Amino acid sequence: MMMTKDFIGLFPNALSPEHCEMIIKEMENNEKYDAVDLKKQHGGAGHRTGTSYFIRTNDGWDLTRNIINEALGRCVRGYVDEYPTMGINCASHTIKLQKLEPGQGFHDWHCEAFNYATCHRVLFWMIYLNTTTEGEGMTEWINQGVRVQPEQGKVVICPSGFTHTHRGNASYKETKYIATGWYTHQGA
Repeated sequence: MMMTKDFIGLFPNALSPEHCEMIIKEMENNEKYDAVDLKKQHGGAGHRTGTSYFIRTNDGWDLTRNIINEALGRCVRGYVDEYPTMGINCASHTIKLQKLEPGQGFHDWHCEAFNYATCHRVLFWMIYLNTTTEGEGMTEWINQGVRVQPEQGKVVICPSGFTHTHRGNASYKETKYIATGWYTHQGA
């Protein structure tokens, strides 16, 4: 585990290459799942393009959900150990898989807890399911001056609020696959 001083937790190799490849294969064989176009999901606003899959209970993604939950459980425990005053008040989380073709992504600066409907989000997390070409596809935090290169199996965890405004930069040479989501306050 590696932590930065800016509350951005980096956990290399949290998922095995085999698990990452299995999740990507499941996304590619998505006929039975509901895919959402990111541009439509966000009302056509901004620079958001790609395909998104929300994992919900009893929807056929059981193995993927279990693999992600096991890795996230280890990482979030490590994160809370590093920042114990946060407590363990975040319980549930959403899982969203994203397939971003070359040039696609969520390029606008944004945070994950930005209005009444999202204010219960405590932590944002992301898993890179594949490695992108050096210098491409990075996630960037404007206030911290941090840029993270996608490496297969790496988990990133940070606060959801405005202090950790970020964006996803495009990969132009290959498709980028990520899993993202949020831990929320218990009962939210």
